[in-house]
Amino acid sequence: MEPLEYLYNCMRTVPGGAIAWRRSIFEECCKWDAEKLIDTAVDIAWETLYTQSAESRPGGHMENLYAEKPDLVIRRSGSFIVFSLRSDLVPQFLNQAA
Repeated sequence: MEPLEYLYNCMRTVPGGAIAWRRSIFEECCKWDAEKLIDTAVDIAWETLYTQSAESRPGGHMENLYAEKPDLVIRRSGSFIVFSLRSDLVPQFLNQAA
């Protein structure tokens, strides 16, 4: 099993269109170093989240998908590391401000 397959198997979806992994996956894995796993997680997040973002656009078109990359936000939430797109955070801030 390669890091990509390992992380896909451990990935969890989070309400709101984010994805997450338990922090322990990166800390306790002896087969690959944490740097390799984090690089792979970022690759998976970009692929997964940008595809979801394109599919949610009117018409579901993916043209220019990679020309307009929103920021990828990585944060800790409890025992998870959560990956989301910056645009996914805007509604949360609006709800908190209301």
